[in-house]
Amino acid sequence: MTRLFSSIGEFVILIPLMKKNNSHSQSADILRVSAILFMPLSLAWLALVSFKFYQYHPVSLTLSYLFRLQGEFSLPVFLSLIPGYIAAIAAAAAVTLAAFFTGTSFFSLVKMKFNDKYENMLFSSAAGFGIIAYMTLLIGYLGALYRVFFYIIFTAFSLAAIVKIRSLNRAWPPPGRSSKITMLEKIMIAMLFMLALFNLMMSFTPEMFYDSLNYHVGAPNYFIQNHKVMPLPYKILSNFPLTVSMIFTAGMLLKDVMAPKLLNFMFGILIALGIIHFSLRRFGNRLTGIIGAVVFYFTPTIMFRSWLASNDIGLTLFIFFSLYALINYTEETKRNFQWLLTAAVLSGFALGSKYTAVFFIAPLALVLVIHGFFMKQALKKIFKSAAIFGFATLAVASPWFIRNYINSGNPVHPLMTDFFDIKYPYDVSASTEFDYHNPLTQISKITSLFTLPWNMSIKGGGRGTRYSSPDYYMSGVIFLVFLPLLFFFRLKNNALIIHLLVFFLCSYALWAIAPNTKFKYFSPAIPGAALLAGYVVCAATRENQLLKNIFGFSVIILAMSNFLFMAPLAVYTYQPLSLLTGAVSRDQYLSESRPGYPYPSYKVYQYANRTLPEDDVKILIFGDAKCLYIKRPFVAFSVEGLNPLIEYLRNGADADDVYNNLILDEFTHLIVNVPEGIRTAGYGNFYFNGEDILKLRAFWKKYITELYQYKGVYLYKVDEVKKRVAAPYNSVEGAFRTYRLNQIIGSLKNSKWEGALTGLAELLDRNIADHWIFYLTAVCHHNLQNYPEALKYANMAYKAEPQDEYRELLKAIRKAQAG
Repeated sequence: MTRLFSSIGEFVILIPLMKKNNSHSQSADILRVSAILFMPLSLAWLALVSFKFYQYHPVSLTLSYLFRLQGEFSLPVFLSLIPGYIAAIAAAAAVTLAAFFTGTSFFSLVKMKFNDKYENMLFSSAAGFGIIAYMTLLIGYLGALYRVFFYIIFTAFSLAAIVKIRSLNRAWPPPGRSSKITMLEKIMIAMLFMLALFNLMMSFTPEMFYDSLNYHVGAPNYFIQNHKVMPLPYKILSNFPLTVSMIFTAGMLLKDVMAPKLLNFMFGILIALGIIHFSLRRFGNRLTGIIGAVVFYFTPTIMFRSWLASNDIGLTLFIFFSLYALINYTEETKRNFQWLLTAAVLSGFALGSKYTAVFFIAPLALVLVIHGFFMKQALKKIFKSAAIFGFATLAVASPWFIRNYINSGNPVHPLMTDFFDIKYPYDVSASTEFDYHNPLTQISKITSLFTLPWNMSIKGGGRGTRYSSPDYYMSGVIFLVFLPLLFFFRLKNNALIIHLLVFFLCSYALWAIAPNTKFKYFSPAIPGAALLAGYVVCAATRENQLLKNIFGFSVIILAMSNFLFMAPLAVYTYQPLSLLTGAVSRDQYLSESRPGYPYPSYKVYQYANRTLPEDDVKILIFGDAKCLYIKRPFVAFSVEGLNPLIEYLRNGADADDVYNNLILDEFTHLIVNVPEGIRTAGYGNFYFNGEDILKLRAFWKKYITELYQYKGVYLYKVDEVKKRVAAPYNSVEGAFRTYRLNQIIGSLKNSKWEGALTGLAELLDRNIADHWIFYLTAVCHHNLQNYPEALKYANMAYKAEPQDEYRELLKAIRKAQAG
């Protein structure tokens, strides 16, 4: 278990011992301006950008909050948790070792020749994760997602990986000693270790990220319960490519959701090590790589994504090593086809992880084409290489497109629905079909190409701006400080930097014109940008020790500022030390709503897990798309898609028909999350009509029995009720009524009487009619001076519920009429 991690540790320890070789590109570093002019200009830019950044990002040097405990520490409780942590680490280690073994097997098959054992280990692990994902997918399609089976497979792979690592250590002796490590490098390496430890601690916190609970690990939870990879009815986001989620599936089969979080942590470590190795291999410079690793790992969005089980870091892993492989292919004097194949395979894994990978795969292909033109290759050869890269990428990603085509008729579902006739594995009311938001249908203004770098660097994460969410928009300012300085260099003869720059700029252009320019979607380009930043610091200061120290310590200060800005967010949201030590129990923590984790169903899920049998149970979930923690068979939905309960109402002739259809599909229980349903109804999933409400009431009265409720989340049994005094509270109708009334009251507060009246009319049309609705309708008509209608509804309100305020409104209307 420890062999791979000991080799990684050896690699880190040997960083300062590896030989420097500055012959590759440093000789090409020629400033366009004199060093005398460059120094004041660059320092002025550094000062300006830093000053603006700190205006929006005040940083506290107080770190006591990191060690503050909520609850009460108990040593026996903490000791009882340690075996679970060890098991999670073992599970993540087993998947990582298995990835390394399968990766080395693949590269042996294609006869790849690596430059050193670290290159072998890094590329084998990266490619192996993709292979593990596809292996898990295949096993899932065969219906064999069983824990015992995976224990056997991954134990065997781990043992084989240990044997392979030992043989690599014998075949590749460690490099000889080289230059002494500098104070700057010591500080940065210490920073990397510090943040790695912090991120590791965060990896032991329970998963609370919405998209992870919804489908990144929510979908694997569904697969594992059914022991099979199969369509998730109504959960539209599960149609996205799920390569990274399949890696998480393997981890969850070995341990719980803690294993996927640790695997995501491992992705970040591999990228940071890959950046350092890239620099040693291609730049022949140690400091460039260390700076690049610091810049990458301390980027706020990377920090935040390292704490989650989401697909962004996994996607970044595949894109970065694809870029690395492609540069190896273009930079070597003797073309090595295996590097081109490796780049394509890794790009295929990336495209199989997230559709937004196209923003970075296209630039990779462009690097290949531009290199061919600069090398004056024949057009046939250029386009042959690009075609091989493109077709191999699509071939590797094709299982996800084939799956979607079989399930829905659309290979890229839920995108481009206008071009395909969508089919569903269930009955759908044609009037309620709507398209998932397609991020490729809108284009941002061209001016955003020039304003985004400043806005996201300076304002990202800052309060009072449209970029206030640090997890989505905060990039930090290191890129803004150093990347523009590239324009002071003569780069014509520096092919390596040109390749990195082409990849970065093209990726940026494709991302910046997309409508959803959250910085997290730019994550795959960050390692390339970090290498460019490291290059600028080292190349610009090669003969100026003072400037090197200023630039180097500026990187340290700005990177630590990112950490000090993000750490309070982590502690405030996750309370890692309290959860890690058991001072606060996970069940208690996950049961309550908190920032980034709104209105959980966790308490009700746990009740269902404890009290309902494992077999002969199936739960329909209404109002909550978060489905990770339910351990009984379920059907959930995505807030952007169709609502299953409404579809059953819509496709049933009456209440009895609705019940029979539910029983036919083996549903036995219903969970309703009222506050979360109201929160997410704005996506359009509360599309009840009047007939739906009438059928819902009849169905509720005859077939619903309440079993448990906690803070607006209800568990019901679906069965015919022979005798009862009164039906339970209809929480579904109540959620719909409250959601629409919240909109109406918002209009009333702003004196938008006609808008409020339209909303009230829609409620009445949907058979939502009570004294409060009548009263608000009367108020609107009264303010619009439509007194006959106002009097009509005021009388209806008072007759239904004789309250003083209704009587006072009647008096006011009659007085206005008389006047």
